[in-house]
Amino acid sequence: LTHTSADWDMFKSEEKMNSEGVKQLKFGTQKEEYDEGSGYKYLIYKPDENKTENGNNKYPLLVFLHGAGESGSGPAMEIITEGASGCPPVELHYDRAVDILARSFVVVSPRTNHGWSDDLVG
Repeated sequence: LTHTSADWDMFKSEEKMNSEGVKQLKFGTQKEEYDEGSGYKYLIYKPDENKTENGNNKYPLLVFLHGAGESGSGPAMEIITEGASGCPPVELHYDRAVDILARSFVVVSPRTNHGWSDDLVG
């Protein structure tokens, strides 16, 4: 997928976050969380139970590790960038993800400012 700057500005202006930082999407919800044990901020996407394809409320987990362009110590929501178009958290955020991903996976997208070394993710 490719988008112009005007497209990106339109996407950013269509945020649907509620007061708790939860974004309701077509097939689920996306929100930012913080894990005190690891110190990671992350986005988590969960499908709505009544809109799933598997019907059993058990979901595979997809962990998306961002690239260098999304590195930083700010909010995890900052990984939703123009350069990351096509990545699971971005496509879910804008309700453009393929149905099988949106209906059947929990997607966790942590953020770091120091890369993903083997000892951190291994």
